[in-house]
Amino acid sequence: MKTLITTFALGFITCAMPAMAEVLGNQKKAGTLTVQQAAEMVKKANETPQYHLDLNRLKSIEPDVARELAKYNNGALWMNGLTSINKEVAEELAGCMAYALSLDGLTSMDKDVANALAKFQSKVLSINGLASIDKKAVKELAKFKGYRLILGLTSLDKEDAREFAKGEGNGLSFDRLSSIDKEVAHELSRFMGFTLSLDGLTSISKDVAHELAKLRPRYSNTPSKCLRLDGLTSISKEVAQELAKFPGQLMLNHLKSMNSEVARAFAQYRGNRLEIIRLESIALDDLNMLKSALQKPVYEDTHSFGGHRYNFARKLKDGTDISKKNGKLIQFHQDGSKMTETVYTNSYVVSRTEWNEEGKLTKAEKYAVDGFFGMEGQSVDTDQENKDPQDSTVQLSETPQDSSPPSTPNVAKPEREYLPQDIIFQAGIPYLRGENEPFTGICVVNWQSGSKRLETRYQNGKPVLKSTWDEDGNLIEKETY
Repeated sequence: MKTLITTFALGFITCAMPAMAEVLGNQKKAGTLTVQQAAEMVKKANETPQYHLDLNRLKSIEPDVARELAKYNNGALWMNGLTSINKEVAEELAGCMAYALSLDGLTSMDKDVANALAKFQSKVLSINGLASIDKKAVKELAKFKGYRLILGLTSLDKEDAREFAKGEGNGLSFDRLSSIDKEVAHELSRFMGFTLSLDGLTSISKDVAHELAKLRPRYSNTPSKCLRLDGLTSISKEVAQELAKFPGQLMLNHLKSMNSEVARAFAQYRGNRLEIIRLESIALDDLNMLKSALQKPVYEDTHSFGGHRYNFARKLKDGTDISKKNGKLIQFHQDGSKMTETVYTNSYVVSRTEWNEEGKLTKAEKYAVDGFFGMEGQSVDTDQENKDPQDSTVQLSETPQDSSPPSTPNVAKPEREYLPQDIIFQAGIPYLRGENEPFTGICVVNWQSGSKRLETRYQNGKPVLKSTWDEDGNLIEKETY
């Protein structure tokens, strides 16, 4: 199960702490720590750039040990081996100075423990193993005021949802809920924090989507809400139409495909950020339409990202590069013949041509580049042979052109090739070390075998041609700018 704790931990490199080996070894055998061991461990952890302290083998804990562990002031304190704690231990841990406290092994919790943990003053409190909880404990735990409260509840009724929605924390995660009804969704829509995460939902109804889309900021001058529904792998047009009304950041990062009806629904999206970073399949006309619709902020948006309101996968399954702005992307079969050629203008796909392994033209289409209801893809006769037209690209200089086959962009070769370590970037512009003029030449990255992997040609600091080879030396992609 993905949680903020996991994401946080993966974002950093764990540093080795040899001096703690003996303490950890003793803890592994006994499942306990003495006060002195806890103090030594925390002292060493605070003195090193270690961004989590892993105490998951700890099976039991006393209040005085918890007091020492609470002095850990770095990243995340993991204590997922504890299946229960008492009020005194909870009170000590609530004073922990770590960014995050993870108690995912707790399977039950009474009112007093919930009241104590709710006073945790730092950012993230994770209790992701807690499948159920009584009403009194819910009321206390809902008082948590930190950045994110992560709960492992597998069911949620409207009364509990109402209590959690009253909380003053900034985020709620119910990522083990596999379903919710309209009433629960309605209560959760009243949550006043920033992020509501429901990544465990694999499908939702139109009515649930309608209620969740009602999430609104606490104050008019604060950033819009973030609604996470990363468990959805597909949605209907009706659900998309409801979610498109959400004014905040909508995360659908496991949505793999999008048909025209869903794309047209999301073209009406009114929020500030639509994230679908694992999108694999969408018609290119629909992609252009959607990018056009989400290119500029709308009146609800005061916190746009990068001038547009979408974050899609970099490439589709067919190789289409969603992030490419201008130029041409060519992919090759293993025998060196062209497989696809896609032309981009101002971030839109304007044409795509495909050939099979026998060199036969199988697709040649042009696509709409503006408006919601532009022309459909224009197919041409696919019975003609692969003519392999010559590519056009910028010439690097007036030096003699290389006599390469017509399928290779006609670009002059500089005299020398350079490795990445020979080049430095200043304000995004490449310079050869020791030179003051923007780099003109070739930067090469090799495979471990020494064969060429990537070649990027620059003119006056700007890339004009990038070629990619596989480990067997086969040219697999060529990109112009």
